[in-house]
Amino acid sequence: MENIIIRSVTPDDAESLVGIYRFYVEHTAITFEYDVPSVDEFRRRIENTLRKYPYLAAQDSVVYAVDGYIVKDGLRCDKLVLVRRTQEGRIPENWSEIFVELKGTDIEHAIAQLRATLSKPLFRHPANDDIRARIVAQSFPAHKSDLKMEKAKKEFRQNYDCDLRGMKTGQEEKL
Repeated sequence: MENIIIRSVTPDDAESLVGIYRFYVEHTAITFEYDVPSVDEFRRRIENTLRKYPYLAAQDSVVYAVDGYIVKDGLRCDKLVLVRRTQEGRIPENWSEIFVELKGTDIEHAIAQLRATLSKPLFRHPANDDIRARIVAQSFPAHKSDLKMEKAKKEFRQNYDCDLRGMKTGQEEKL
């Protein structure tokens, strides 16, 4: 999957989104829900959200706002992108989990935010077998002499089985 198409969610996406949301209701406390909503209830939630706000998804993927939504306190990254790498309905599903931190230039703070997010158990799921962390910044050292970033790359690989990289604004990520 090299090109990801971003589109507006429609009420017809409710069944797929409930399938993703189910794990977080059943295995974490982050949703504050005890029961998985029905597809009809989720469809109503989508319709209500679309009345005031954009609700975006990428084909075979979903983008979550981590900062202020999934994680409200402490350090946390900005976004979580889940990208399905197997055909829909094929079991087991395999997903790429991409944690994104948007920064101007403070790379050290971005590393701390990604580290704090990755350490949270609620983001661990066996279907998410490709874990990536991306710092998107206006400027980034183009060479490997940034010792803090190189040290963080090794730490993320060892502690979270995660590929940490820096990206410049507008740079593409290929899966």
